[in-house]
Amino acid sequence: MGGATSQVTEVVEGYKAAVHAKDLDALIELYDDNVRVFDAWGVWCHEGAAAWRSAARQWFETLGIETVSVKFEDVQVIGRSSFAMLNATIT
Repeated sequence: MGGATSQVTEVVEGYKAAVHAKDLDALIELYDDNVRVFDAWGVWCHEGAAAWRSAARQWFETLGIETVSVKFEDVQVIGRSSFAMLNATIT
């Protein structure tokens, strides 16, 4: 599973960088069109990339000049060489 873990690590680092830079396109590119994102802020569940894009845009806009450092905790990776799933608490 080393290849899958390595690729998931790249996604995690890409997520951190996209959020820190408030790069909406880079953030959304990390997700499948059929993504389901659970969130504890405002709306509990965002169904699909368009809904997640809208929520992330609002988030980035409310930050103004503030930047965000992302932390991943309780990371679990399940996968094979061609497929992997990441489960984590992201703050």
